[in-house]
Amino acid sequence: MDFKQLEKLFWQATMQILGLDPTIPENVNKVRRTYSTDGQPAWKIDEDVVFIRLFEKEDDYTKQLDSVYEPRASTVIKQSARTRVWEVQYVAYGPVAHANINKIKDGVFRQDVKRLLSASSVFLIPNLPTCKRVPELFGGQWWNRWDTSLNFNELYRLPDEDVGRIESVSVATYYNR
Repeated sequence: MDFKQLEKLFWQATMQILGLDPTIPENVNKVRRTYSTDGQPAWKIDEDVVFIRLFEKEDDYTKQLDSVYEPRASTVIKQSARTRVWEVQYVAYGPVAHANINKIKDGVFRQDVKRLLSASSVFLIPNLPTCKRVPELFGGQWWNRWDTSLNFNELYRLPDEDVGRIESVSVATYYNR
């Protein structure tokens, strides 16, 4: 899965957890994948908004590549996979920012969310970090903000590789006395 698809998957899961219908236009911007690029908030202080940021993490699991070799008619196909570990940072603003962060933190354990993620080979690492209050000063006002980070493993499959095939091997053995 590429990065944009992964971002979209976490966006869908977050919308589902928060009970927001993505077909309703005003709900679409309540969960965002990026900050505004013009240097100021693109929402109001009394508006509830959640931001999602993904970071690939260094982990012992990311250092291993598992490969299987499958013989085919005239060749051998190498199928490889590895684990990518993702830190997903959630930043919630607004009057119910704390409630939204807690919904997300608890919602990743719901079966419907687990099914959504596992269908794309993404699985929660249940480490349950704390929620952090991080009020933010902007325009002379303190904006209510809460953050948390969750970690996920993704089974990442590399493209299949044709590694060729050895048709026959001659082995000769000799006995020395």
